[in-house]
Amino acid sequence: MACLAHGAQQPAAECGTTAGRVQEEMFLHARHVVGRAKAHATVPAASTNQDVGQIAVIDDSGGVVGRRNLFNLDNQTLIYQPVGSGYQIRMAGDSFDAAAASAGTQLAGLGDDDSRPVALPFGFLFFGSTFSQAWVNSNGLITFTGGDTDYSGSYGHFVSGLPAIAPLFADLDPSQSSAGVRVLTETGRVVVTWSNVPLAGSFGIANPPAQNFQVRLYADTHIEVAYHSINLPAGLVGITPGASAASTLLDFASVPSGIFGAVAETFASSDSVDLVFAAQKFYQTHDDAYDYLVFYNAEDVAAGPGVVAYELTTRSHGLGFGDTATEIGAQFGSPQRLKAVLNLGPVSQYPADPNAPVVARGPTGDTPLTILGHESGHLFLALVSVPDENGGTPMLGRGQVHWAFTFNSDASFLEGNRIADRGAGGSPRFTTTATVQHYSALDQYLMGFRAPEEVPGTFAVLNSVQALARPPQVGVGFDGAPLNISIDDIVNVAGRRTPDSTVAQRHYRFGIVVIVPEAADLASGSAADAVKQVDGYRAQFGSFFANATDGGAVAETSLRRGVTLSMAPSAGVVTGQNGFASIALARAAEAAVTFTLNTPNHVLSTPASVTIPAGASTVSFQTVGVRDGVEEFSAAPSDASYETAVARVQVGEAAGLSVSVAASSAGTVVLRIADRNSLAYSDVALSATWEGGGSSVDLLTDETGRAELSRPPGATSLLVKIAGQPVTLSVPLVPVVGAVVNAASYMPSIAPGSLATVFGSGLANGRVVVNGAAVVPFYSSASQLNFLAPANILPGNAQIQVTTAGGASDPAITAVAAHAPGIFGARQEGGVLEIYGTGLGVVDSTLNVQIAGRNASVLYAGPSSFPGLDQVNVQIPSGISGSQTLSLSIEGIASNTIPLLVNPAP
Repeated sequence: MACLAHGAQQPAAECGTTAGRVQEEMFLHARHVVGRAKAHATVPAASTNQDVGQIAVIDDSGGVVGRRNLFNLDNQTLIYQPVGSGYQIRMAGDSFDAAAASAGTQLAGLGDDDSRPVALPFGFLFFGSTFSQAWVNSNGLITFTGGDTDYSGSYGHFVSGLPAIAPLFADLDPSQSSAGVRVLTETGRVVVTWSNVPLAGSFGIANPPAQNFQVRLYADTHIEVAYHSINLPAGLVGITPGASAASTLLDFASVPSGIFGAVAETFASSDSVDLVFAAQKFYQTHDDAYDYLVFYNAEDVAAGPGVVAYELTTRSHGLGFGDTATEIGAQFGSPQRLKAVLNLGPVSQYPADPNAPVVARGPTGDTPLTILGHESGHLFLALVSVPDENGGTPMLGRGQVHWAFTFNSDASFLEGNRIADRGAGGSPRFTTTATVQHYSALDQYLMGFRAPEEVPGTFAVLNSVQALARPPQVGVGFDGAPLNISIDDIVNVAGRRTPDSTVAQRHYRFGIVVIVPEAADLASGSAADAVKQVDGYRAQFGSFFANATDGGAVAETSLRRGVTLSMAPSAGVVTGQNGFASIALARAAEAAVTFTLNTPNHVLSTPASVTIPAGASTVSFQTVGVRDGVEEFSAAPSDASYETAVARVQVGEAAGLSVSVAASSAGTVVLRIADRNSLAYSDVALSATWEGGGSSVDLLTDETGRAELSRPPGATSLLVKIAGQPVTLSVPLVPVVGAVVNAASYMPSIAPGSLATVFGSGLANGRVVVNGAAVVPFYSSASQLNFLAPANILPGNAQIQVTTAGGASDPAITAVAAHAPGIFGARQEGGVLEIYGTGLGVVDSTLNVQIAGRNASVLYAGPSSFPGLDQVNVQIPSGISGSQTLSLSIEGIASNTIPLLVNPAP
C-alpha cells in the first residue's frame, strides 16, 4: 500500500473512525442510492441472506458493494465567494493558470507528508479570522495557524483539524515530481499549484498518475480552485474553519444556490461497502436483536484508503464520556436497538490465528481480536481529555477519538501506550512499555463498567517531540513534562457518567456478518474459508471481551431471534411497590415459549416464569421491589433460538425520583418519572393539579416511566406530587405554525438559501426544523420566527416544524422553488437604485426590474454581505421621479410590488 512509504512510526493501515465518519457515511450512502436508482438497480432479495453456523452471510448484490463517488471536477474551477460569515459557491469552466504555475517558485525540499509556511502579501480573511501566513502541505491542504502533515484524506480529520482549504486532500508526494508544489505571490493574489504531483508510494512506477491543481487566494478574500488532469483513487475537497465546526457534505458539481459555512465532498473510485445498505439487507432476515453489527468481507474491499477498520455510532444517549446524543439506528434498519456498526474490512488482511499480529498495523501489536475490541470501544472511547495550560487536549490523539501516543492509557485497545516514568533524572524520562492489551480502568469507567473510585490516576506527557497521533509502539523513549490526571479531573471535564456503573448496560450482543460475492460457494472455496476464519474470531471474542473488561461486561456473539424486554438494558422499581414489565417477540410465536425469570440478588421479586402462547407475541408480568439495591435480571427462553433478555434493575426509594415534562401538545402533557441515572420507573403513583385550581388527577406511570394527562387551554403551570413531595413544573405552550412565507414578500414560497418567516403562536425561543434539520432563527417572538432556509433544500415541498421547550408543532408543508423573489426595500444613490430582497436564487439573464412599469438596467445582482439577503443595483430610467412602484421578476416569477419615492436626478 502507498502508506508504507511513511516510515516506521506510521503503520500501513489505521482505524478510520473519526468525528465526522457517520455524516460522511450517510452522505455516501445517499449518493450510492441515487447511483443505484440511475442504474435501475433493484433491492436485493432477502433470500440472498443465509446463516452459516453463527455467522450471517450476505452477498454483495444490489449495491452492498459498489463504486462510491468518482471525482467529477476535472477541468473545472470551484469558486468560494465570501458573503457575510459564509461563502457562496459556484462552478466555472477550466481556468487552470499554466503561466502562474510556471512562474511560481517551487517549495524546495517539500517532501512526502511535509509542510511549509508561506507569507501572504495581504491579510486574508477566512471564516472571520484574518491571516498573514498560510501553510502549504504536501497532501493537498492549505492550512492556517499551523501545518498539517496528515495523509489520510479523511473527512473527520479535515473538519476537526486546523482552518483549512482542501483543493484535493489526498496522500500525495511532491518529492516525486520535478515541478512539485509552486507558489506565486503577486500584489492581489497568491497562487499555489501542485504540478504533476503523484500519489505517495509511486516511486519506481513507470508514468504514475499525476495530479495538477491550483488554489488562488485573492486580496478580496475569495478563493478559486482549478483542476486540470486529476486521476486519483480517493480524496476530499472543501473548506472549513476547523475545530469540528458544523459542516455540510455537498455535491459540488450540482451545488445549489445559497450561503454555506464549512463544506466538503469526499471522492473515491475504489469499491467500498455501503454500510447503511448492508445493515438494511441484514435486517431483512434477522431481528433487531443486536447492539453491534460487525461486517467483514471476502472480496478484498478495503475499509478505506490506508484504513483497516472503523466504527459508526448509531445510538448514543449516555452522559459523561464525551459523546453527543445520536439516534440514527432506524436508518440502518434497526427500529430501537442497534448502537454501532463496525466495518472490519477484508478478511484477507487478517491472520487466521485470532491472536497473531495484523501485519497492516505495523508495530502496534494489534491482532484480529484487539482490532475488534478497538472498534467496539469506539461506542464510548476515546472522547474525553483534561485541558492543558493552552486549552489543548493532551489525552487525545488521531482524529480526537483515540488516546494520544504520549498519554499513559495503560495499553488501552484505543491506542496510547503504557508509559514508564523514570523520574526527573531519567534519560529519557519516559518509555513506552506495552500496547493494546485491554480496556483500561479509565476505559471501563467511561464505558460504564467501573465506579470512579476504582480508577487510579494516570498522566499525559506535555512538550514531547512525539506526535500525539502516532500509533502505539513499545520501546519508544522520549522526554517531556508529566501532567497528572485523576478521575476527578475527568469528571470535572465530562460530567457525571450517566447511567453510572451500578446500572449501565453490561451485556452486549454482536451480530457478525461476512459479505461474499454473489453466488459464492459457501461449501468450499475462498468465501467458505473467509466465513470459517471469521467464525474463529467470533468463537474467541466472548472470552476475550470478558478478560479485556476484567469480567465487567459480556459480549454474546451467537445469532438469535430477538426478545424485547421492557426493562432492558436497565430500569427502576420503587422499594416496596409493584412494577410492570413485558416481554415481546418480533413476530408471533409458532409454539409456546416459556421464559424463566432469574433474580439472583433477591432485590427484585418476579414470577418464576412467564409464557408467550403460540400465536401470541407478548406477555406482561408484575414485579415487586423487595429492598434497595441492583438486580441482575434475566429472562431465559425455553426455545434456544431466542436470545436471553438481560436487564439491570435499580430498586430504590420514591424520594429519589424526579419528574419532568417528556412531551406536550395543545391538549395533553406527558410526564416522565426517573432517577439520577435517567432510569424509567413503572407503576409509580403521582397526582397532578393544573394552575388555577381544579381537581387533582391521579396517575400511574407505564413501563417507560411515563404518564399522560389532559391539558386545559392555555395552562402552563402544573403541581405534581410523588410520594407526597410537591414539584411545580412549567409547561410552555406548544408552538403552532400558521404559515411559512418569503420574509420579504410574505408569499407562500421560499427558495434555497433565502430568508423566510414563520407566523404562528408559541414560537418564542424556538428552533425551526426543515426536513429534519434544525435551523437556529435570527429573530423570534411569540408570533414570528425569521430564519435562513438551508441552501441544500431541493425545489418541491419542504416540511417545516418549530420546536420549543413546549414541544414540537405539527408539521407544515411549504413550497420551495429555485426562485422565490421578494423585496424588502430600496435606497437611492444618485441615479442608481440599490434593491434589497431575498429568494433570487442563481441570478441569470431573465432577471427583470421595473420602476414605474419601465425596465431598469441591471448593474449588479447577487448576494449582499448578510447571508440570505440579495442585492440588485439598477440604473433608474431617465425622467422618473416622485412616488412610483418597484417590482422585479426572475424566470417569469414576480416579486411583491413596493412603493418607491424617486428623487430627481441631480
